[in-house]
Amino acid sequence: MLFSSDKAIYIQICEMLQKRILEGQLEPEARIPAVRDLSVELEVNPNTVVKSFTQLEEEGIIYKKRGLGYFVEKNALDTIKNKMRENFIHCELPNLARTLVILDIPLSQIEAACRSYSEQRIKE
Repeated sequence: MLFSSDKAIYIQICEMLQKRILEGQLEPEARIPAVRDLSVELEVNPNTVVKSFTQLEEEGIIYKKRGLGYFVEKNALDTIKNKMRENFIHCELPNLARTLVILDIPLSQIEAACRSYSEQRIKE
């Protein structure tokens, strides 16, 4: 995995694991790769992976079974989606709205483009 320099590595690992959950690669109750295995795979310090797991555990996305490792929470998908929705509404949407106003793009055009994009994704 290539890490960018604009975000802490542990946050990028959190995002990678959340993406795997969103895409169905890690299902509810599935075991997450062990700290050691993931640190070797990503070529990072095991402490960085532990920090990622701790963050995800605090957010209610994964949980630890003593002696067995970390597992995906039953409601992890909903938790991630809700967090991402909140982030979109509070962080990304205001920037998008400003851009629409500056470029004088009507909401009807955005709605049509979104609908077209959604229909294309369904066909894939």
